[in-house]
Amino acid sequence: MSTAYSLYTLILLSILLTHACFAIGAAVSSIRLSSPHKILWSILSLIFGPLGYYAYKATIPYALIVEPEQKEAKM
Repeated sequence: MSTAYSLYTLILLSILLTHACFAIGAAVSSIRLSSPHKILWSILSLIFGPLGYYAYKATIPYALIVEPEQKEAKM
């Protein structure tokens, strides 16, 4: 019985870590968004994990996503 609890704990911690990684990724993204939009993106990523991260990223205009990445590639 104790191994089942430790397995559940490990799975829960892994899920929480994944959600935290996506929230941090949204917060430090090079995409030029206003602070409230980045905060919303981070909160959605923290709550829904990858689903929230990519669902919000799909609403960001393409020009905001491509321009920062192109500038980083030139450097």
